[in-house]
Amino acid sequence: MALQRANISWTAKQVTKMVNNGALVFDNVIQRSYVWEVARKSNLIHSMIEGYPIPPFYARRVDGKKYDFLDGKQRMNAIQGYINGAYALTGIPEVTYTDAEGNEKTAYIGGMKFDELPEELQDAIKDYSLTIYYYDNITPEQVRTLFAKLNNGKPLSTKEKNIAYCTDIKTVSELGNHPLFMETFTEKAKESRKQLPIVMKIWLMLNEEIEDISFASKDFNPVMTDTIISDEEKNDIIAVLNKAYDIYNEIGENNPVSITKEVRRKMISETHLVSLAPFFKWAIDNDINDKLASDFMVELFYKNLVSDEYAEACKNGSAKNANITIRHKEIEKKCNEFFREDNEHEVSDDVA
Repeated sequence: MALQRANISWTAKQVTKMVNNGALVFDNVIQRSYVWEVARKSNLIHSMIEGYPIPPFYARRVDGKKYDFLDGKQRMNAIQGYINGAYALTGIPEVTYTDAEGNEKTAYIGGMKFDELPEELQDAIKDYSLTIYYYDNITPEQVRTLFAKLNNGKPLSTKEKNIAYCTDIKTVSELGNHPLFMETFTEKAKESRKQLPIVMKIWLMLNEEIEDISFASKDFNPVMTDTIISDEEKNDIIAVLNKAYDIYNEIGENNPVSITKEVRRKMISETHLVSLAPFFKWAIDNDINDKLASDFMVELFYKNLVSDEYAEACKNGSAKNANITIRHKEIEKKCNEFFREDNEHEVSDDVA
């Protein structure tokens, strides 16, 4: 069925109030995080002052009264944030305007927050008309398709396309909000949602035979698109992330700062974290305590990187099945050696 689109126009003042009171929201998991820098936000405000057009916004209307935005999050944040006094303008030229007496004036407004602007310029921003296209009864599949079409011609990365078309984006996003990611990843990494493909790669490592796993785009893209994570699988991933998080914290409890920083940095990098997923699951199943597991992380990642074979498999072509398999086997080998080297470490079962 064809999408039924309607549109409405609101002033910047109106949409700011609606964002403030929760009538306009950005809950849709497809939306990017806030990534615009102040200079880019300032350029948008300058366009409004000068009367230049701003592209329309797109939203899903919920219950006939709330608008969940599918496109325009950055622009709306720039407008609402400026009117609310969140930042000062930067990097924009002088502006010319007509005052209340009809006199033409020129003002340099760089460094000014909204309430510092001449009243005429405040009014120009508040009264600027914005067009919002909205859809009722739009399905999740239609939302993904709309998002992808809206971004045609823009430099969407492979990861962003995966997120746009991910069928189970709600579950993947929920798992991506785990403290392991939220407390250890940089703001830039979280803004780009780097953790979401990692969640799906962990799902693969826990649920598929190692010889069948590939992270190459042609193989991984359909996994992101088609996979529905079951409740049992979700709980397994949560348990693995919990274990990794506990081990990460334990590393800092028993090691000097220099060792802690190096081992933690390596452990949470994408290639290593994904490769370690079966070990974390094995550690849970075999009741390996966090102190012992953290000692194993130090054994793996302090100064040397597991083994020469493992290090080579982390270089070019790391997404290929052959290198995924090598990394898995090398971690398994080191695990078996470490936990059998004396009575304290002895465990009966293999990692895999």
